[in-house]
Amino acid sequence: GEGDAGGDGMIKLDKCPHCGGEVMLCKLNTMITAVEFSIVCTGCGLETRVYANPMSNCCFDMSKAVNEIVEKWNRRCPKT
Repeated sequence: GEGDAGGDGMIKLDKCPHCGGEVMLCKLNTMITAVEFSIVCTGCGLETRVYANPMSNCCFDMSKAVNEIVEKWNRRCPKT
């Protein structure tokens, strides 16, 4: 998008699998052990909740969490 406040093009999310529209990543909350993100399509409103667990190295690393989310989304792995 034009007016987003993040770095441009850093996060490359695949388009919405439902309508092919742009999707955006929203951080919902930080839990003790994980971060919850919501990936929302700006076209059809499809919303996907994804969790990241960046705590493996004892200090919280947001960029690592985001990378993990992007990988999960772009890989489209079914939730187990």
